[in-house]
Parts: sequence; C-alpha cells; structure tokens
Amino acid sequence: EYKKLDSSMVADCIALYDQWIEDKDEMSAEYREERKSVLLALKHMRELGLVGGAIYIDEKLTAFTLGERLQPHMQLVHIEKADASYEGVYPMINQQYVKNECMDVELINREEDMGIEGMRKAKRAYYPVKMIEKYIFSTQDISGMKGIWGKEN
Repeated sequence: EYKKLDSSMVADCIALYDQWIEDKDEMSAEYREERKSVLLALKHMRELGLVGGAIYIDEKLTAFTLGERLQPHMQLVHIEKADASYEGVYPMINQQYVKNECMDVELINREEDMGIEGMRKAKRAYYPVKMIEKYIFSTQDISGMKGIWGKEN
C-alpha cells in the first residue's frame, strides 16, 4: 500500500533507515551524517517544502522517499530508502511516488549516485534525458582524502 508521508511515520522511517544501515554492516561517518540529515528532513517536511511517500507491506513500512519541487516542471528526489529484502520495492516506491506526488511535472531529478555502481545502474535503467558529472571544489588540498566517492587519490 502506498501512503503519502506524514509526521506520524517519522519513527518508522528512521527505524527503516537504521535497518538499512545494519544490513550494510557498516556505520560510517557518512551514514551517521546522512541519518542526521534524513531525520531533520523528516521532522521538518512541511517547513522545508518536502513531500514524501511510503510503501507498506502487511502494515510494515518497507520503503520511503522524500523530495521537493525544484522548479514548476521538475521534482527533486532527495531521499529513497527501502528494505531490499522485498524484491522490487525500490522501483515500486519510485513509481508510486511519481504516480501520486509528481503527476504535474515533466522531469524527475534523482540526485547523485555517489559513485555507487548499483545506484548508477539503477538510475540509467530509467533512461535519463541527462546525467551530469559532479565536481568538488575545495579551498584546501583534498587530493589525499578518501570520500564518499570511494576513490583514494
């Protein structure tokens, strides 16, 4: 069942996020920071102009997504998390969110793939009209730092 995300679902979303992290067997600094951002976004959806959706299977939250209207013709999807043990739940939350919350937009911006090949492959499966390369600008030398892009220079 698809439901529009509301404040009563925040605890379920964070529990799903925590399970998503646990399934990865890793709680990196990036995931801790992302968790904070996800929690803030969920708690302040209305003030931030965010709209979300959720998939429930047997009354259990199995996926959620959160985005905003970036331009009148474009919806930007910021967050999408799911219990991958349910086959097809990622495409389902994407499809249902677009069907229910984005019918009046021409373009869906799925944000970055963070250099994760599985995410990149999934995004390419939607036949995007455009993909752009992301650049990082820093006033410090970061050439030796390992980042979320997974490369070490």
